[in-house]
Amino acid sequence: MSFDEQAAAWDTKERAMRAKRIAEQIDFVIGDRKYRHALDFGAGTGLISFSLTNAPEKITLLDSSSEMLRVASEKQSATKAHLEILCADIVEKDCLTDKYDLIYSSMVFHHVRDIEAAMVTLSSHLENAGKMIIVDLVSDDGAFHRDDTDFDGHNGFEAKTFADIMLAQGYTDITSEIFFSGRKNKTVPYSLFMVSGIRRI
Repeated sequence: MSFDEQAAAWDTKERAMRAKRIAEQIDFVIGDRKYRHALDFGAGTGLISFSLTNAPEKITLLDSSSEMLRVASEKQSATKAHLEILCADIVEKDCLTDKYDLIYSSMVFHHVRDIEAAMVTLSSHLENAGKMIIVDLVSDDGAFHRDDTDFDGHNGFEAKTFADIMLAQGYTDITSEIFFSGRKNKTVPYSLFMVSGIRRI
């Protein structure tokens, strides 16, 4: 999928409303803890990060689409957090140099071919006792991306897939739940899950 081509028109009312609900769930999982530096993996136009109430002191918006990040940079005043924009594909090459105490992603992993490798890379940049939060599509029959002719990712996942990966990579306090249901373009039903865990080194 060409996210660069879709960037200018990405922030639809439907996506903004969904992002607000996802951000509310992330805020709930974060609780009262104050995070120092978060990584928004696959940030796109920053819809999730800009919707957080309990925003970390600093957020790195990471995406492989320069156009998505260009749109995000134009909205920096939407958050009180200090923002860093980073255009890179860490699945192809790990170019991250910082450590984070919070990493979150939304609707990203179903576009990633090797999810375990991506998790290894992300986990290597998560501090001890840092939190990982993943939101993605619940497995379906491919309906969500049926009209995207160039889509070559996963048709969603079971939350247990990520819970098992986290467990194998040394995470504790792992929780998972299906927290959102909606309709894409008012016609295609879909659901989202959230899995979170604490990394222990």
